[in-house]
Amino acid sequence: MKKLIYIGLAAFALTSCNLYPGGDTRTEQLDVVVTQYDLNADFSTMKTYAVSDSVKPISSDPNSPPSFIISDEMSNVVIQTVKANMAGYGWTLVDTSMKPDLVIDLSATVTRNTNVYGSYPGYGWGYPGYGWGYPWYPYYTTVTSYEVGSFVLVGLDFKNIDHTNQTIPVLWHGLAQGPIINNVDDPLSRVQRDIDQVFEQSPYLNVN
Repeated sequence: MKKLIYIGLAAFALTSCNLYPGGDTRTEQLDVVVTQYDLNADFSTMKTYAVSDSVKPISSDPNSPPSFIISDEMSNVVIQTVKANMAGYGWTLVDTSMKPDLVIDLSATVTRNTNVYGSYPGYGWGYPGYGWGYPWYPYYTTVTSYEVGSFVLVGLDFKNIDHTNQTIPVLWHGLAQGPIINNVDDPLSRVQRDIDQVFEQSPYLNVN
């Protein structure tokens, strides 16, 4: 599987907390987009696709139901962005009853990230030209915690379902990960930007 990682460093809406104590880096600047695909998949022979009619919330704990919801407005932005990118890549949208070459399943999940930082003052005699001595020991720690909401796009090969083992081959996978979507300014534009990046990182899907 080929993996590409994109980290958005542009300055977007600065409304969430700083990730680093005393720093200017905020959660909106650390979105991550990851794409993977099956190296044996020949997308050039494919033309039709279907896509979920909504974004399905998934819990990170298999024993608990999702603790969040995806609004109809947000779900619609995700779906329309997927359709626009697929059309731009030359795919034709069809109903699942027409046995499309690729079926894109859409879901979302929320997890919590926690970071621990220590501050290290030096003591003892210092080396010439250096402001701190050796050894160093932390004298305080800072803990930051924030929720991360991720949209997951999975391209499934419904034409080659293994009914015996009840499995469906995954030909392509995209993940747009960022802080929880309810905590930021203009979340719709942000999600659209990240999903556009998913497709930009997936040029092999271009069947034009």
